[in-house]
Amino acid sequence: MRECDSIEQFLELVDQALFEVAELIESIEYEEVEEFAPYLPTYEQLRAQLQALAAEVKAGRHRFGGGDLPFMALLGPGRAVLPFRDLLEDINRAHRRGF
Repeated sequence: MRECDSIEQFLELVDQALFEVAELIESIEYEEVEEFAPYLPTYEQLRAQLQALAAEVKAGRHRFGGGDLPFMALLGPGRAVLPFRDLLEDINRAHRRGF
């Protein structure tokens, strides 16, 4: 579990998740990792949601606290396989806790 105590640390986690999802998408597209291929649209949606989150935080428009982040719906049972699921859960936990 990764803890973060500042918005800067939160953005570092989001950047790390963006890196991970980009790497996963790239490996599917260029290395043909077939086990993850059916989830490519979900990974692209996740990337878009993480980019939007980062932009909101950087612009000071993101409200911390409250419910789950939208991408958590992608993590439910029977959803996409995500090797970095724990990182996304850490981001969501930090969002819910707030600063």
